[in-house]
Amino acid sequence: PRSSGHWNLHNTGQTGGADDADIDAPEAWAMTTGSPEIVVAVHDVGMQLDHPDLAGNLFVNADEVPGNGIDDDGNGWVDDVHGLDVSLDNQFTPAIEHDGDPSPGNAFDNHGTAVAGVIAAEADNGIWISGVAPGVRIMPIRLGVSNDSGSFAVTVAGMASAVYYAAGRTADGTGTWRGADVANHSYGTGAELPALSEAFEWAAEFGRGGRGLANFVAAGNSGTSSVGYPANLSTTIAVGATGHGGLRSAYSQYGPALDFVAPGGDAPSNGWIWTTDRTGADGYVSGSYVGINGTSFAAPTAAGIAALMLSIDPGLGWDEIRDVMRETADHDKVAGVAFDGNGFNLEYGYGWLN
Repeated sequence: PRSSGHWNLHNTGQTGGADDADIDAPEAWAMTTGSPEIVVAVHDVGMQLDHPDLAGNLFVNADEVPGNGIDDDGNGWVDDVHGLDVSLDNQFTPAIEHDGDPSPGNAFDNHGTAVAGVIAAEADNGIWISGVAPGVRIMPIRLGVSNDSGSFAVTVAGMASAVYYAAGRTADGTGTWRGADVANHSYGTGAELPALSEAFEWAAEFGRGGRGLANFVAAGNSGTSSVGYPANLSTTIAVGATGHGGLRSAYSQYGPALDFVAPGGDAPSNGWIWTTDRTGADGYVSGSYVGINGTSFAAPTAAGIAALMLSIDPGLGWDEIRDVMRETADHDKVAGVAFDGNGFNLEYGYGWLN
């Protein structure tokens, strides 16, 4: 990977930040870079399926025949070979497509590709960057299609069905299928949505064959002292952001519901997180990679770490994953910050993930 800019993976102060203000990725990679049997669902806007740093790590539903218009595997969705699209159509009309193409829907549909790269951009392929877990597989789920401001229209039913899909529940709610092992949600909805909360409850209790699906959610970017929804649910895992100097990023929301923090980046550019961008003229910039920041990129960092954990011990339950991450989070990477007797701090949760 591009070590000079990947301070989030291995920080020696090379970007002007603090030494070791990172996730200790090389130490983890000495044990595993991730198993192709572990699947991480990315609930977002569309993802570029043929990106040169993502295509090799794309989830493949081997029980589904591409393009035949038949639900071959019986999970209730047709042609979901690489993931799912539950978005509104490109005109933002009320109809839900529920098709099997999670590709970007327009020129602004960039966020999902960037989030996916943080998790599982390929390593050692002679290209610029690496994800946290470059050996695992990505299951893209398109919730909506971005507009020019970066927001996207969704339906509650679509978002809930996406959670059930990733957790391994069939569309009719009566059966199960393989699903994902970890899921990332780099969005917030503001007000609580009961149907979505119910879906997260099901995922925690029944997902992954009863082990529960670990749903990592961005804490939010308004800088306020409360974690956003759905990150504040007891059935999700809330992730805040830090910069290359080790301190909480000013935009990162915090509070009692925060689980921990991970690199999310800061301005100026030497503090950005570098990740995949759509190739060619589309994307945030002209090119295949972009520097960016937000809790949107801290959450997939945590999801990638969870994927590495499951690569070693696939039997872990979702709450065991959360608890181990809490218990092993660092305190000494954040200078001058006090943690209480339970190892908790309102701005950093249980500490800096490693």
